[in-house]
Amino acid sequence: MIEIVQLQPLHLLEIQMQAAQAGELQSGADLLAHGVRLCQRGMAFTVLREGRPVAAGGLVEVQSHYATAWALVGSDAGPAMTAMTRAVRRVIAARAYERVDLTVRADFEAGQRWAWLLGFEKVATLRKWGPDRSDYTLYEKVI
Repeated sequence: MIEIVQLQPLHLLEIQMQAAQAGELQSGADLLAHGVRLCQRGMAFTVLREGRPVAAGGLVEVQSHYATAWALVGSDAGPAMTAMTRAVRRVIAARAYERVDLTVRADFEAGQRWAWLLGFEKVATLRKWGPDRSDYTLYEKVI
């Protein structure tokens, strides 16, 4: 069973990160502090499959009309992807934002596909943008 609940920072420690995302994140106390900040800055949720966190995501408001979407998707989230995609589309549609953007590591093909499935359009390649100086792709959805 898939359930979407409010993000608890501890959930981030339980998600089995995909290799493409694992290298970007801190661990332990730093990851928990990051989770607290995400909860404070905007809407944040966890996707539970059979009671276990398999993904987390949300929106961080940049300006009153504009937010940035984020997601951490576990390597075992596959069976939840359809439900997650529908839920994320509903969340974005329900908000009053005129613009939502997100970034995906340029070599993370599954993340690129998911951005497209969510209705985002590629805007630019951000060279040496990641913490390891990897390239990222900027996507936007203008509503």
